[in-house]
Amino acid sequence: MIRLSAFLFASAAISEILAIGDSYTAGIGSNGLPDRIEGSFDCSRAVNDCILRAWLPGDCDQRLTGIGNKINDQPFKNQLIQTLVQVIAAGRQAKGANPPEAFQVYIAGYVGFWNHDNPACDDVSFGYWWFSKPKLTRDLRKRMNDLVDQLNGVIREVAASMDHLGVFYVDGFQSAYDTHRFCEPPDGPDYLAEPIGKKTWFWHHLSPNLVGGGEGPDGTSTAGLDNRTQEILDYLMPDKAQQAAISESNPPWNSDAFKSEDAFYSALAAAIGNDTDVHVNLDEGTRRIFHPKGSAYTPYADAFLAAIRANRDPVNAASPTPTASPTPSPTAAPYATGTCSFHLDEYEAPCLSDANNLSADIVLKDNAGTEIGNTGGNKGINAGSSLSLSSKLPSQLVVTGEHQGDYVQFTYGDLSWTNGKPKKDDGGATLAYCNSGGWDPKEGPTILGITKLWDLFRK
Repeated sequence: MIRLSAFLFASAAISEILAIGDSYTAGIGSNGLPDRIEGSFDCSRAVNDCILRAWLPGDCDQRLTGIGNKINDQPFKNQLIQTLVQVIAAGRQAKGANPPEAFQVYIAGYVGFWNHDNPACDDVSFGYWWFSKPKLTRDLRKRMNDLVDQLNGVIREVAASMDHLGVFYVDGFQSAYDTHRFCEPPDGPDYLAEPIGKKTWFWHHLSPNLVGGGEGPDGTSTAGLDNRTQEILDYLMPDKAQQAAISESNPPWNSDAFKSEDAFYSALAAAIGNDTDVHVNLDEGTRRIFHPKGSAYTPYADAFLAAIRANRDPVNAASPTPTASPTPSPTAAPYATGTCSFHLDEYEAPCLSDANNLSADIVLKDNAGTEIGNTGGNKGINAGSSLSLSSKLPSQLVVTGEHQGDYVQFTYGDLSWTNGKPKKDDGGATLAYCNSGGWDPKEGPTILGITKLWDLFRK
């Protein structure tokens, strides 16, 4: 099984998964797949633009509006579905589960950073520089929390639509963070501005040195805070006169080292060199900001374990005097295996723009000719907003119509082909192909009949 979390990333390829019972924890954007969540959620950029403003910031309102628009867009949902389909296909091909169809994916979302109701935090700022102190107003905190809820809702919806493929959304850990977020009452003004104690489950930019500071002082103490700003300036801008000239009209991002997040970390790595302790304190100490502390992952682990237990058959201990059991009959597939096909009618609406004028009506059949899925009428298949069709088959069929070249793109698991170009294996055997018809003259240039065949059970 695979557990996916917005916070946890792994470098091992999915093809290297060991035999299950072992589990594997990955990020949604790991294993060579594009980062679907961070690319749309832009969490680090939102934190910089709205909260820290440590390197060249953008406009906070524009950033949050853009994030909300991306999360609401169908292409983001389609990309997430496609990523999960690829994960499922790779996991089953790795044959860690027995049978491969027992492979499962567990996916969790984000946790809101803020108590957004506490008015005492309205005048507090986590601004990185002394000349820039954006306030943590209730409106800002709630807006950021609402985006987290919105994103989690999309992830939950996608997981629910794929539960027949073994995808499960993991919930229930978010409430454990209550009273442990930023801006929690009844903390005094000093702690609200410098929330570095163990009570707070997220790292702050003033949190103690990672080398020896643990997860911070007990309770709401602010003892041992670490001002990395000056240390980082000493590495990236060692000229004291240049440091003294920093102001709102002459911000640090006038220097190349602060032009962007990537530029910041590249310059810092070059300046630190091989000093491990400094690297841990400054580089990792900055990267961890607004991430959960180690102990804060316990609710995640508990929630994942509970979800796995709820969706896996229990394994009973061996009997002291075991007796032979009959070999169970194999579970019948929900479709006739062999060669499956589908018929596709493509429609072009002449009064709409090229961005949204293509749609399709699809009927999917198994090897026996029994219908195992359909679109239930015309559905859009436009570039940037592909159609993802679920059926009794283990993976979704993704269909995209293209104006340039006048073709239709199909993806099923790790297979990808077009109506004009079949998919073949290394030996030249055809795995997927289409028989394409022409535009129906009775309807005008609006209907293209396509029949598509592929072998789902190749060895």
